[in-house]
Amino acid sequence: MTDATNEYGEEWRIEIGDSATPTVFLPIAGETGFDFKRSASSIDDSDKDGGKYGSGSFGQQTLTMSVKGNLKLPDLGFTRASTVSKTMPPHTPAKVMKGNIVKYSGSVAVGPISTTHNNNATVDYSFDMVNRGQPLVDDLGATA
Repeated sequence: MTDATNEYGEEWRIEIGDSATPTVFLPIAGETGFDFKRSASSIDDSDKDGGKYGSGSFGQQTLTMSVKGNLKLPDLGFTRASTVSKTMPPHTPAKVMKGNIVKYSGSVAVGPISTTHNNNATVDYSFDMVNRGQPLVDDLGATA
């Protein structure tokens, strides 16, 4: 769903890549949503000539994607994420897509997958992915 002023999460998907050349990306079928968080530690870059006010900046950025969904097997994308999360090192290519627009693309580490098995409800899963260095594409505002 779209309108002239808002983005809707249902149009955004995470795809997990393989190690083949060219890379084959698969969406995670049961994905219900994800959080995309950019964080960086603050750095004190004050000097003794700065007077009574300090000076600060931010260090290297970490991008974390926290994925959640309903398990729908068979799901090749979920299976790939699950397999990668158990390897050492747990690295794979990943993309954040809105339709055919690449918003993020780069190598990620896939964290352990958690599942919740409620009686008379869907099996829910969650896991985190974190960037491995500078991504190839990092443009959540991309429109083409």
